[in-house]
Amino acid sequence: ALVALIKTIMKRIYLIFAIIGIMMPSYAVAHISIAEFIERAEDNTTYRLCGVVSNIVNMTYGNFTLEDETGSIYVYGLLTSTGQSKQFASMGIVEGDTLTMQGSYKLYKGTHEVVDGQYISHVSPAEEDVEKPEIDYTKTVVDFETDFANGWSGWVGKTLTFTNDFYIHDTYNKRMAYHRLRSPEEYGDEGTKEYTNAKTTNAIAECTLSGVTLKSGCRPGTIIRGLKAKVTAANTLQAVNTPTIIYNELPTELPDLGNANVVIAGTNIENFFVTLGGYAGAKNETTLAYQKQKISKGLYHLNADIYAICEMEQGPLAATEMVRLLNELAGTNVYDWVNAGFSTYDAIMVCYIYRKDKVTPYGDYIKPYTSSVYLYREAIQCFEHIATQERFNVSVNHFKAKSGTGDTDGTRQTNMQKLISKLSSAEAIDPDVLVMGDLNAYTMEASNLLLTEGEGYVDLLMKYDPNGYSYVYDKLVGYLDHAYCSPSMESQVTKAVSYHMNADTPTSYEYSKGNTTMYRYADHEPILVGLHLGEDVSTNIEEVETGVACTKVLRNGQIVILRGDNAYTITGQLIY
Repeated sequence: ALVALIKTIMKRIYLIFAIIGIMMPSYAVAHISIAEFIERAEDNTTYRLCGVVSNIVNMTYGNFTLEDETGSIYVYGLLTSTGQSKQFASMGIVEGDTLTMQGSYKLYKGTHEVVDGQYISHVSPAEEDVEKPEIDYTKTVVDFETDFANGWSGWVGKTLTFTNDFYIHDTYNKRMAYHRLRSPEEYGDEGTKEYTNAKTTNAIAECTLSGVTLKSGCRPGTIIRGLKAKVTAANTLQAVNTPTIIYNELPTELPDLGNANVVIAGTNIENFFVTLGGYAGAKNETTLAYQKQKISKGLYHLNADIYAICEMEQGPLAATEMVRLLNELAGTNVYDWVNAGFSTYDAIMVCYIYRKDKVTPYGDYIKPYTSSVYLYREAIQCFEHIATQERFNVSVNHFKAKSGTGDTDGTRQTNMQKLISKLSSAEAIDPDVLVMGDLNAYTMEASNLLLTEGEGYVDLLMKYDPNGYSYVYDKLVGYLDHAYCSPSMESQVTKAVSYHMNADTPTSYEYSKGNTTMYRYADHEPILVGLHLGEDVSTNIEEVETGVACTKVLRNGQIVILRGDNAYTITGQLIY
């Protein structure tokens, strides 16, 4: 016991010396393998370890797995070389790096752990031959993205003028970054280098601001411009001037969709049930009345010709009521919905509401599933644009939520595979297909890649609105709601955008709080897609020279002029 006590005291002395910058002799800490470290569990000694970092689960304290050729162990927190805690993000360590550290052993609930871990050095194999950017730490005017590329340590204690904007993402704690922090899955699926790099970049970019007062109820996305501040610690700024604050106000004007003559809105309406007492929706008649007003105002404001809706109560009651409310706002009987024949049930479904003076449903309502809850949550419906007689398919989907038990990602991949299996049926009616809905997966997750990389569908939001988002979770933004089109449809899309009326809006605007404005009618943003149909009727006249073999896909109203004296053979399929 006395020996153990002495070793503990020596370990603490070593840490204190490190904090004040005095190095102990090198023999004080032996370098051993992870297997040896675990074998010597009982001797309560600090050892030096070297291994590859994997599975980083906490970027603040530094919780991760360290692996070498003999085994692996969980590191529960990593101090800087001078003994500072909660600085892991500023160390620049990512998964795949080789880390040298020291610490002592602990067995916690059956897990081998390194505790009192302290950083010594690390090497990134991908950057072994790449020098870190040289930073001029004598500067007083800086750009965060460039000048903080190596982290915060060189700037602590300095007063700086920032040329970049900062975006508030936590209005209560005044947390911000030089860009809206995006979910790492927007850059790469979990486990990829892109995912890990995004986590590291987010952790370096995020900081707390003091000395600035924000107005009550301001929305995330508020911009801080012209900031002069002292770097009081890593990821911490103290304003020394009064910067310009550009508030992210509630939107009143719809995004510009170009010369669209058809607009489709994909939107989750967050459990609209007119039958009370079920598992979701309003709790009583009063809050239901608030919810009706809020959702109908929001949808009507979007001014879409087709609404591809998620989280409508299953059956005809809720959809019929929403159509009634929209017609009431319009002052005329212009809205209708596609009734798939589902019975009323205490569950959610997807559905289509459309303007019957602009489009009409064409053909069958296609159901990718024949049973399970997803029978009601995936659909494909063809529509015909009345003015041009152009046809196109719209698919609306609500995939497995991220929460819950089991392999939710695997279920979402199955959801997508089921949808893909029915795309050929839709394409047989018309090759133009628009896939929308709450897919519950960020842009680069595996289920979405099945459609883009596997089937060649175009990610319209990455094309037209790559910095947008449809959801905010734990201060991170990203797309859980999507818009993809078949290659044949891409040229007819004028624009696709997220409209920020919901996710950034405080929860005080929710219908359950008595608010009946259109804002935050749901926790997801609507996605708007503009189409311009029928342009080729007057502008696309092609001439084909004598004797030239060619293949042409003719849309409604297109003209091909055949020149010359030779006979032509025309083959193909005419679809009415």
